[in-house]
Amino acid sequence: MSKKAIIPLAILAAPYAYLAYFWVSCFSTRCSFDPNMILCTLVAVIALPVVMLITGVGFAAGGVRRLRAAKAEATSGQGGGEGRGSGVAGLSIGLWLLAGAIPGCLGLLYIALDTPPPGRDRLGRICEKTNSGEVCRPDPEADHPTTLEMANRQLRRQREQR
Repeated sequence: MSKKAIIPLAILAAPYAYLAYFWVSCFSTRCSFDPNMILCTLVAVIALPVVMLITGVGFAAGGVRRLRAAKAEATSGQGGGEGRGSGVAGLSIGLWLLAGAIPGCLGLLYIALDTPPPGRDRLGRICEKTNSGEVCRPDPEADHPTTLEMANRQLRRQREQR
């Protein structure tokens, strides 16, 4: 892999290395959870498929480049194609990273681009436009309560017990 590819990949991997160090040191000693680190970890986990995609393309492109160079050396008779092993390794690592990243990226796109049916919100409630804005109410025909409704019922029960 060239230095031009190693530097950006190292920059992409640096936050993950720091997060791994932070969480290992946190779990090995007694520490209080820092909300900022929890947020950084959440952002890093969400960005992981994109980072894997970029890294996979870098490894695959480097592997293909090394394989082509080894093939050109072997056909010209100048050498035995010494870069063939590292080219195959780089290409296979890149393809494995791409195979893992594509479902993650598709899942992120589904979450980001998922739109509810017209007249409903993302929680499945029926929404109607009024003069003062939009009013949403639970669906009376729903055969089961939503997670939000169950949580609200549990909170009401806890308040009544106090």
